Amino acid sequence: WANAPGASDTGPYNPHFVADVGFAFLAGGAAFLAFAWRPRLKLLALGASGFLVFHALLHLWGVFMHGHVSNLVIDIGAVALPAFAGLALVWPRSGRCQITPIRFSASAKSAPSSSQRGFGGLEYQPLAGAFRQPSPCLPKVG
Repeated sequence: WANAPGASDTGPYNPHFVADVGFAFLAGGAAFLAFAWRPRLKLLALGASGFLVFHALLHLWGVFMHGHVSNLVIDIGAVALPAFAGLALVWPRSGRCQITPIRFSASAKSAPSSSQRGFGGLEYQPLAGAFRQPSPCLPKVG
């Protein structure tokens, strides 16, 4: 704790807090690895980047509001830049994540037959009552 730059400035060592933060980083890293393995898991990585970005903002707040400038290089280079780079990597691009419903006739309220499923690259989603384009931002269910 004493050897981690800036850690002792934030208060006494708390093993439970260190474990909590460690597991949060582990979950965030696992989400980005899952996204690298399966790009359809972009939403998972986007959620994980929320923790990383808010953690970076906390560090930057400490630098600018509390004068913790001695760790500025570490706070920017090792905390803020990776967090914002991850967010930029997984942020939905304009037009790529829009889901446009395609309604079917009022007489066809039941689920389509197996010959209709997947017609033209569309998926039937019973809760929405429509065919929709599969989203590149959401994992495929089912």
